[in-house]
Amino acid sequence: MKTDIQFGNIKISRLKNSEIEITGEISKEIIEGYRKETLAEITENIEIPGFRKGQVPEKMVADRVGEMAIWGEMAEMALKDGYPKLITEHKIDIIGRPEITITKLAPGNDLSFKINAAVFPEIRLGSYLNIAKKIFSGKNTEFTVDEKEVDKVLSKVSEQQKTETGQVPELNDEFARSLGNFKDLEHLKKQIGENLQLEKERREKDKKRMEVMEDIIKNSEIEMPKILVEGELERMTTQFREELEMAGADFDEYLGKIKTTQEKLREEWRPQAEKRAKIQLILNKISDEQKIKPTEKEIEGEIEKIVSAYPEANRERARIFVETILKNESVFKLLEEQK
Repeated sequence: MKTDIQFGNIKISRLKNSEIEITGEISKEIIEGYRKETLAEITENIEIPGFRKGQVPEKMVADRVGEMAIWGEMAEMALKDGYPKLITEHKIDIIGRPEITITKLAPGNDLSFKINAAVFPEIRLGSYLNIAKKIFSGKNTEFTVDEKEVDKVLSKVSEQQKTETGQVPELNDEFARSLGNFKDLEHLKKQIGENLQLEKERREKDKKRMEVMEDIIKNSEIEMPKILVEGELERMTTQFREELEMAGADFDEYLGKIKTTQEKLREEWRPQAEKRAKIQLILNKISDEQKIKPTEKEIEGEIEKIVSAYPEANRERARIFVETILKNESVFKLLEEQK
């Protein structure tokens, strides 16, 4: 920053969808302080016959470009330098990229500007501990796995082997040992049964967790910023595209077959995207209120697992992902303890 940016006539208005509008001014004296830097930058990129690039006299640069263009560049620099200070001084928690507009610009005059941005929403949570207690204190469902369910899994594995080898394998001890570290067919069946049991219990737990979240949403006040819903829609679209590609299908061809467009698909998903975004906001809010935070050791341990499996993974992105997952799981465990 070439000068200490001071703003005048700052006005902050709250709009709907957790958005704000900031209007204000920057004095002509502050903007003028950016002339030398602006001209130097323009000079580096302008070409005039008879002069080497970057060696054109400033007066010729000013004559060629025009005072209005120079003043505009100076204004852009001042706004760029001053923006971080502005949101820090006014304690504005902006989400995503703001839309900055210069509303009045004339050489030798003060600058007027407008900033539209989404801000972190105000969240008034319902009595989430009582809601959790009501749902998690109910009697747990007793799950059983019968022989038919195990045989169904074995049949699917057998069909897969037939597809790969062209032969139907005989379901015996040798077949079981060929699939992994199993002593015999009974050992394999036992493991399948245990896995099916765990899967049923996991689905029941996920179902109750979703019930709790939906009840908290109903009893809370959350004004959703559009940018968070759009971000969730983008993640859902990317995930769906990747799943299709893994299955050997093309996303655009799929849209053609079901006679829809990506835009229509996103609109169908919008309610689900809004719910997912609200759930994450709620989990974040509860973790803040309950001071839930994973330890550095836990975070680093999970990051190492990701990097070990995917060496090309970005560690910073992995950290954000890991912190979110660990924090969310800890919040759910807190809610589940309210029995």
